[in-house]
Amino acid sequence: LPHALSFAARHCVRPITDATWRCDRTAPGELVVGASVGETRVTVRLSLRGRPPMNAIRFVAERGTITLDLFNGFAVIDRTGTSRVMKPLRPWFAAVRLARVSMTALAGRALRRETAYPGLRELVRRFHAAAATGAPSPIPLAEIGAVARVWDDLRTQLHSAREAAPGGPAR
Repeated sequence: LPHALSFAARHCVRPITDATWRCDRTAPGELVVGASVGETRVTVRLSLRGRPPMNAIRFVAERGTITLDLFNGFAVIDRTGTSRVMKPLRPWFAAVRLARVSMTALAGRALRRETAYPGLRELVRRFHAAAATGAPSPIPLAEIGAVARVWDDLRTQLHSAREAAPGGPAR
């Protein structure tokens, strides 16, 4: 959840702390979190039961959709039109784009010997460099604080909901 909130903090025009966030436990091991941050609607769906494991973010906008596959380290941009011709072809074009982008990302990771957590080594390197030189953090402290405040509020909501549930806290 903090990962998704961090993306929202980075990409929403308004601060995520200005929004009223709602958290619902939809089933054991599953959460839906959402808020309207200015004109941007943010919805986060978490499942510890879903398979295969994935961590993806989808930005849906007027001129297209961007899907970030954070688990495998690539992004796919879909600007397919909405014509009658493109409607049946879209799944085929999407599959070709996905195959091309994912194979390129996998080859790059193999060359870098980065078997897991794409981008994590670079982020850690940037944090260490900032600490060593006194440079600013690669993630601004205000952004880290905003994510922590929203996450704390959501944890409080979850705890309150669990306490209020019939039978009290689940054991």
